[in-house]
Amino acid sequence: MLQLFAIGVGGGALLGGATNVINGAISPEYFLDHRMLFWKDWDHIRLCAVVEGIIEGAGLGSVYAAAFVALTWAVAARRCHFSAAVGYIRTCILIALGAWIAGGVCGLAYAYVWPFDFQVRTPPRFFLESLAARYEWVHGSILAVYFGCVVPIAAVIIYFVVRNRLDFAR
Repeated sequence: MLQLFAIGVGGGALLGGATNVINGAISPEYFLDHRMLFWKDWDHIRLCAVVEGIIEGAGLGSVYAAAFVALTWAVAARRCHFSAAVGYIRTCILIALGAWIAGGVCGLAYAYVWPFDFQVRTPPRFFLESLAARYEWVHGSILAVYFGCVVPIAAVIIYFVVRNRLDFAR
């Protein structure tokens, strides 16, 4: 069971780092402007974004992995094949990646459809449309991973529970 937890945490960290490599390349301005991070060093902003992605990905991965491992333990009574459990974790990671892409696309659409709204709620230096689109890609992709993954990943876990309950009832 600890191996499953480690795979979930490692997968989350890997996904968080990889997506922030791309996000940092698309819009380093987003990370420099992000008020919660308090970053001031423009020279190392991309490296800081990757480290932040690894930390946040490992944190989210640990929450999802802990829930999955606890349910695997309770439902399957340790009778779940390791390869099957890894498949469920892989599905959760792929859902998170899909949410990241969908959120980025929604952010791009938002920047193009409502550019004036973007000008009001962001610093003046981001008023150019191309900067707005890049900024919103990163903003949308990060929000989608945080909030857009909860329901699909919960659905995967519920599917696992139902499937294994039915398998053991036979």
